[in-house]
Amino acid sequence: MTQIEWDQQTIDDWMIETGATEIDMRKVAQWGISNNRFEPEPYDPVKAYARRLARSARVEHYTDPQGREVRKKHCYIIIDASGQRCWRWVDITTAIPDNMQRAFQQRRHSALGDVVQLNKDIQSYNDNNSHGVQLEFDFNFNDDLEELSHPTDYPDEPNEE
Repeated sequence: MTQIEWDQQTIDDWMIETGATEIDMRKVAQWGISNNRFEPEPYDPVKAYARRLARSARVEHYTDPQGREVRKKHCYIIIDASGQRCWRWVDITTAIPDNMQRAFQQRRHSALGDVVQLNKDIQSYNDNNSHGVQLEFDFNFNDDLEELSHPTDYPDEPNEE
C-alpha cells in the first residue's frame, strides 16, 4: 500500500469510527497518531527550510508600476541531468522572458488540470447525487477577470468631472 493509499484508508477508518460526514484533518491526524497510523519522516533541515522558503516566496507580492498587486516570485520545474525534478524560482522584476514563459505556462497547465478535475467531479455529482439536483458552473472566466480588474476603493467624494 502506498503512503497516499494508507492516508486515504486512515481518513476512511476515522470517518467510520467517528461517524463523521465532514472531515477535520487535524482531528484525523490526532486520531491517526494515537492509533499508530503515522511515523514521521526523518528530519532533513535543508529540505524543511527549502520548503519553508518556497512557501514564503509563493506568497510574496508587490505593487507593480501600474498599481496591480502581483506575485513577485515565480516557480518552474526543470529536470536535471540525473532525471530529478528541480524547482527554480525567479523574481518577476528581473526574470528573463524564457523563464517567465515557462513559469506562467506551467501554472496555466496546473490551473487547467484543476478545472478538468473540477468538471469531472461536478458531472459525477450531478449524475449520482441522491438529492436529484443538477449543479451548473460556467468555466469561462473572462467576465470574472473583467469584474475583478475594476477598483474596489472609491473616493468618499464624487468626481467633479
